[in-house]
Amino acid sequence: NPMKKGSSVALVTPMTPTGDIDIPGLKTLLQYHLDNETDNLCILGTTGEASVMTMDEREKVLKTAVEMVKGKIPILVGTGTINPLSVKAMTQQAIDLGCDANLVVSPYYVKPPQRGLVNHFLSMADMGLPVVIYNIPARAGIDVLDENIALCAQHA
Repeated sequence: NPMKKGSSVALVTPMTPTGDIDIPGLKTLLQYHLDNETDNLCILGTTGEASVMTMDEREKVLKTAVEMVKGKIPILVGTGTINPLSVKAMTQQAIDLGCDANLVVSPYYVKPPQRGLVNHFLSMADMGLPVVIYNIPARAGIDVLDENIALCAQHA
C-alpha cells in the first residue's frame, strides 16, 4: 500500500481568472504540503475540479504534482467517472505519469448491481494501480455494500 497512515488532503486545483490551470498557484499549494509534512494528497478528486477538466489539463496537474512531491507525499489521483472507458484512460494516465494510487467512485446515476460494482473496481485494480474505493451513495445513487468492499480488498 503506497498510501501513508494518517490524513489525506483533497487538493483544490487553482485556476486563473480565465479558467486555465494556475500552475504557479498549484506549485505553491504543493510546497505548502511538503513544508507541513502532509501524509497523502488526493489530487483531481471532486474537490480538484476534475470532472470539468480535459485530459491535457489533468496531465499538467499530475506532471506538476509528480515533479514536486513524488517520493515525499503519496499521490492519490481521482480517476472515477460514469464511463468505465474514461476511468481506464484516466487510470492509465495516472500510471504513466507516476501516481501512487487512484480514487475510483461508483459509476454515478447508472446504479449498477453490486456484482457490476465489484467487477468495475477489480477491473481498475487489474490495471496495476492500487484503488481506493470512493463510496458516496448520496451522490452516486448506489451504495457499495460492506461485504463487496471487503471482497475487493482481498483482490491481489
